[in-house]
Amino acid sequence: MKLKKIFSILLALCLISALFSACTSSERPALSIAGAEITQGVYAYYLDKAMATPSDYGLDLSAGAADYKNKAIELCKEYVAVNTTFKELGLSLTVAEKTDLSTKVSGFWRIYSKYYTSTGVSKQTLTKIESSNSEKDKLFLYYYDTGGTKAVPESTIKAYFNANYFVFQAINGYLTKTDENGNTVDLNAAEIKSLQTEFNAMAKSIAKGETIQEAGISYAAEQDNSSVNTDVTVIGKDNTAYPAGFYEAVAKLKAGTPKVIMLGKYIFLVVKVDISKSEQDFYQQYRTDSLKALKGGEMDTFIASVASGYSVAKQDKIMDKIYKTISTVK
Repeated sequence: MKLKKIFSILLALCLISALFSACTSSERPALSIAGAEITQGVYAYYLDKAMATPSDYGLDLSAGAADYKNKAIELCKEYVAVNTTFKELGLSLTVAEKTDLSTKVSGFWRIYSKYYTSTGVSKQTLTKIESSNSEKDKLFLYYYDTGGTKAVPESTIKAYFNANYFVFQAINGYLTKTDENGNTVDLNAAEIKSLQTEFNAMAKSIAKGETIQEAGISYAAEQDNSSVNTDVTVIGKDNTAYPAGFYEAVAKLKAGTPKVIMLGKYIFLVVKVDISKSEQDFYQQYRTDSLKALKGGEMDTFIASVASGYSVAKQDKIMDKIYKTISTVK
């Protein structure tokens, strides 16, 4: 009898524990959009994006809590618009696309997991976000790629690539040096002149028939802060890896003719490559990028239009709590 009583007590405790666990694991959504529940993690992700780089989302430094929250809601609505449209069209991600997605998420999580966790974003949430991004990419191709309902002519895509992408090789140098205290300081006038002379000499060697690799071997060996790109590099108009004005300067060059370019704290010896004579198919590598440059804005407008018709039911207290959490992380 005693054992039966003990068993009854243990069973009751287990049931209470199970009920408690069920309640705590069922997290309330941050908001509901057109009937679709948006988890706290998804809302936190988009709120963090808006607060981290306001200018990317049409917000300025005077933006306040209400502005950031409204922008996050707008981004969540677009998230739902992508997912809904994707399903309505009967589209799905392939096994290969899901594998790439998993690899991408794992990479992000390995590097940024501590930060994501501090903002309330889990790996599962990140997977949802990146899945939506992949779906948007596939939606874009569904509409604008070959055979799509709004397909862009191949000639138009190729014309854009040829007009907006350039291929080059370069020897890169810096108009700065490290002083005895480990500080980065500008070269003086004499040092800059000497560097220009050396770069101009390499340019003359290339003009006489040497390859850029041959011309730059000795320089690359003696300089710790310079390098020779033995592989060709592709640059587009929106490239931010090079200083302002670099793209425009390269665009003016004649293929095969070396040119010394000085911009800001940098000096470059550049040789533009004739794409038509290259063995590499740069067009195919950058075809999708070119297509997105042509129609990406139109796609964004379409998604925003779909999202604008959605109703929103907010959980203000939850959203306020999320905002406070992310504010402390910033």
